[in-house]
Amino acid sequence: MKTMTTLTQTTLTLTAGAVIALGGLVVGANPAVAGPLNPINDFGETQDDFGKGSGKDCQTVECSLQSELDFYTTDGPGINVYDFLSQQYFPTSSILSTLMFEIAGFKDYNRFGVYSKDDPTNLIEIFSGPDSGVLSKALTQKQMASLGSHFGFYLTNKNDKTFYTEHALNHKGNQHAVIYGGNNSTFNINGSEINFLPGDFIIAFEDLEEGRRYADWDYQDMVVHVRMASVPEPSLLLGLGAMAGSLFATRKRKRS
Repeated sequence: MKTMTTLTQTTLTLTAGAVIALGGLVVGANPAVAGPLNPINDFGETQDDFGKGSGKDCQTVECSLQSELDFYTTDGPGINVYDFLSQQYFPTSSILSTLMFEIAGFKDYNRFGVYSKDDPTNLIEIFSGPDSGVLSKALTQKQMASLGSHFGFYLTNKNDKTFYTEHALNHKGNQHAVIYGGNNSTFNINGSEINFLPGDFIIAFEDLEEGRRYADWDYQDMVVHVRMASVPEPSLLLGLGAMAGSLFATRKRKRS
């Protein structure tokens, strides 16, 4: 039985930035919210074997999260898997998620999405079991607003067991996801280029709870790239709307 250890972690804080228009939706940036780090199982030796079984999608003999990320990295510093963030949930945001890769026996069944921090039973699915990389999906402003002020990411496995980025919500408080912050690395997955920019995140899940056979804590069962930009305060939206109305009225008077 593996012993429980505490991993080294890095904390990321997003800096507030200028409001921008993205796809017709006004979005901005808010400081990230970091939660406490709970003890987790160290990155274990994967039970996925290269070339057979659930490991047939491995690109390296090691089949580890580190070796897979190294394989796909084409530019930039790459990722050290121990340099994960203490952050566990996020401010309500407009997000675009890209499924990078899955190496798991449950890969055709695992489901990924977001949940409300205030109500973890409020789930919005982004990727379903049959989905595979490289696939991108975005959530609407209405969907994100339904989650409240903060949200996290979840994975539900074939046995309908759900794991959360918030450790306290998981079996024995274990950490089932590691989160990395963008560092200007570039990945090429099956011919698709993914730029891992500052403000982006990679979410990497372990899909079995402690004590279950094949729970290996390799954190490469589902790996997703997320790009997000936080929604501004309602007062700012109202201010922008009033400004737009004023400009429209001025132009109308000039034409009359």
